Amino acid sequence: MSFDPSEFVKKTVGTLVDKQKYHFRLEWEGSKVPRGTKIGNVEIGSTRDGIVSDKMGNKLGYYEREVEFGGDTGKKHVIKIGTSHADITPLEGGKVELISNDRQL
Repeated sequence: MSFDPSEFVKKTVGTLVDKQKYHFRLEWEGSKVPRGTKIGNVEIGSTRDGIVSDKMGNKLGYYEREVEFGGDTGKKHVIKIGTSHADITPLEGGKVELISNDRQL
């Protein structure tokens, strides 16, 4: 049995997402990063290595990517976000769905 670092990272990020209080599914078309989306009142600046950050690099939560460059246009993205913030405002044309508001999915 060999060690697969990508599977380890995916499992670890999934655990971090699941341990957050609120879980949302965010869907949009366009850039890989959902700039314009707000978690609480703070705009997302980056999504990298499972961490959602603001423009200053402060952590807003964790994410798992479910769809990357999908759909008919090849520009559809879907991520599951785990955060301590109770609300997300999607970027224009995007959709957000509250999946869970507790620590159990």
